[in-house]
Amino acid sequence: ERNNENFFALRIANYILGGGGFQSRLYKNIREKKGLVYSIYSYLLSYENDGVIVGGFQTRNKSVFETIENVKNEWKKLNKRGITKSELDNAKAYFNGSFTRNFTSTLSIARLLQVVQYYELGADYFIKREKIINSLNLEKVNGIISEYFSNEKLFFMIVGEPEKK
Repeated sequence: ERNNENFFALRIANYILGGGGFQSRLYKNIREKKGLVYSIYSYLLSYENDGVIVGGFQTRNKSVFETIENVKNEWKKLNKRGITKSELDNAKAYFNGSFTRNFTSTLSIARLLQVVQYYELGADYFIKREKIINSLNLEKVNGIISEYFSNEKLFFMIVGEPEKK
């Protein structure tokens, strides 16, 4: 959920896995190194009382099952080994540096204020946010990863008609 104390640790972990675009593990390993997908991503959907990590990819029909196996491997690797200090530092810099993009238009400011109000994040949210992100360390984020990125919770839905193995 959005006001869960682990929210930013989860966002950092997801950013490293698949939410960081060209910098994410999924993109680097499955798109760049193996050339299996056109695009690949993951993101957090947070609700009032819970949330979910969602991902997706676009690939050729003949590559669907191979790509799924590679996604599973990246997920398992994240769960087992966690993230590195360098990945954590880069993700923290991204989240702190990119936050100002929320203030580029009246609409984006209104949306941000709506989130703050809806989730009762407090009037000091803008100050707390950076402090929370900066306080995250490897032990905390990797502990959250082992709890939330469980292999038993991973499942796939295929849209389209992939070629059978």
